[in-house]
Amino acid sequence: QELGIPHVSIVTKLDINADAKTATAVKDIEGGTMTVEVPLPSLITCEKGLNEPRYASLPGIMKAKKKPVKEVASGDIDTGALGLSAEALGKAGA
Repeated sequence: QELGIPHVSIVTKLDINADAKTATAVKDIEGGTMTVEVPLPSLITCEKGLNEPRYASLPGIMKAKKKPVKEVASGDIDTGALGLSAEALGKAGA
């Protein structure tokens, strides 16, 4: 509530509709399940098992070590393309 955005907890299934900017979450409740649709951005906490993690291969790890990391100043980010305001970035958006 303090973040001022919608939130859903204990999600067991999640579908994102990027076009409609909504998320449909399914959560287990006593005696069944409940489906909730929330606008994005939202805070969503998930149960273990929602996603199967992928582990990096050793050659992939070695390649990643050699790649440069590009640093970008927050002023260089096109926030409009992300659907964000400039205030959502950096210390003010934390």
